[in-house]
Amino acid sequence: MNRDHHVIGNGESRKDLNVDNLNGTTYGCNAIYRDYYTDYLFNKDKPIQHEILDSECWKDRKVIVQTKWFGQGHYNEAYSTILLWKDILGTNEFTDCGSAVLTFATNRAKSYGGEVHMYGFDFDKADGPINNIYKDTPNYSNRLNQRKGVTSEFLEVLARNPEINYVYHGDELPTLLEVYTNVRYQS
Repeated sequence: MNRDHHVIGNGESRKDLNVDNLNGTTYGCNAIYRDYYTDYLFNKDKPIQHEILDSECWKDRKVIVQTKWFGQGHYNEAYSTILLWKDILGTNEFTDCGSAVLTFATNRAKSYGGEVHMYGFDFDKADGPINNIYKDTPNYSNRLNQRKGVTSEFLEVLARNPEINYVYHGDELPTLLEVYTNVRYQS
C-alpha cells in the first residue's frame, strides 16, 4: 500500500498532470472535481461550493468545507456528509484552500507515514503568466493572476513540520521553498 499524500493545487503548472495516475491518497481543491476524483475535496468559496453541492460529487468522496453556505432545503442530505475545516483541523481561519489541504495532508502523513507531494502550487509566478487553471470558467474570475503568491500559512506548515518530507513537483523548485530542508524538488 502506497502511503504517499498528493496535494493538488489549481495552478496552471499542473495542466499536464493526470491525477488518476497518482498512487496514494489524493487531496484537491474546489473545481478539481470537474476533471478528477480526489479522495478529499476541500472548498472555501461560496460560488464553487454551490456548484459542488449541485454536482453531488459529495456522494463519492470526502468533501471538507470552510463554511456551510447553504444550510437549508435540498442541500440537507449533502451537508449531513460534508465535514467542516474547524472539525478536522481545529480552526476555520485559513485564508486559502491550499493551506488547509496541506495542513490536513501533513497531519495524515504524521499519522500514517509517507511523503507529501505538492502539485499546481505556482509560488513564484504570481506576477507572471501562471494563473488558476480554472480561470474564465463558471464560478471563477477571468482576471489574470488571481493568486497573489503563496500565503504565509502555507509556508508555516512546512516550517512547523520538519519531520515530514515534502516533494514539490513543477518546472523548478520555487525560491520561497529553497530554505526548507524538508522540501525537495522532483520534476
